[in-house]
Amino acid sequence: MAFSIMQASGELRRLRSDGTDGHAASLLPAARPASPVAFGAVSRTADAIRSDTDDLLRFLEADLPHYEDFLPACVSHAKKVVLGIDAAYTDAQLQNVLENECWLDKKFITVEDGFDHEEACKKFGKRLTEARMKELDSGSMEGYEDFCKDYYIHKGGVISEAKIEANTTEDDIFEKEYEKHYSKGRSNERARHEASKKLQEHKDKAAGKETEKKDQFPIWPVALVLVGIAAFILTGLFIQSRR
Repeated sequence: MAFSIMQASGELRRLRSDGTDGHAASLLPAARPASPVAFGAVSRTADAIRSDTDDLLRFLEADLPHYEDFLPACVSHAKKVVLGIDAAYTDAQLQNVLENECWLDKKFITVEDGFDHEEACKKFGKRLTEARMKELDSGSMEGYEDFCKDYYIHKGGVISEAKIEANTTEDDIFEKEYEKHYSKGRSNERARHEASKKLQEHKDKAAGKETEKKDQFPIWPVALVLVGIAAFILTGLFIQSRR
């Protein structure tokens, strides 16, 4: 899925005048937001929410580090924004608040890919809200990780196929293939069929690799045997020459 939603990052980003920019100051995990209990009757302020959002977007707009450094820091920042808003509002309000945060900063309107500002804000809010819902349902961080991974690739970062494959679950494969076909206007039944087919191809490929590994005859035992035979022959020749 093209990561058009992250065009919103350019629109959302508000650089503050604290003299710190880039990933050097933001690769550390974000500080944990206050718990809902700490708010009491006083809601989390709009300035605090904006500050968290600015931190995330400034992080996303900086030069990309290695993916191994980028992913955990990105997840930490994204989760801090979501949890901060969620603590001040409700899960039902989360997407609207994220979209509104996007709209509040129209100074940085990105036009590089020609994406509509309103649509970009909606997709930005939708992806982070889906990540939060997945976390609530199963405790999984996959939604945040996908959000960050897609942005990394969208911005030109390179992730090896081996790393992507190692971190991809069967649910990820099915959901992404389903969304790809459904977004093209295909019926729910057709999209599910294509997703199932893609998942089966993945399973067959994985099974083929496993079979290939099992079929490969180990070389090192043969090498040890040959070395032993050679040593035995040389020892015999040496003994014969000494007689």
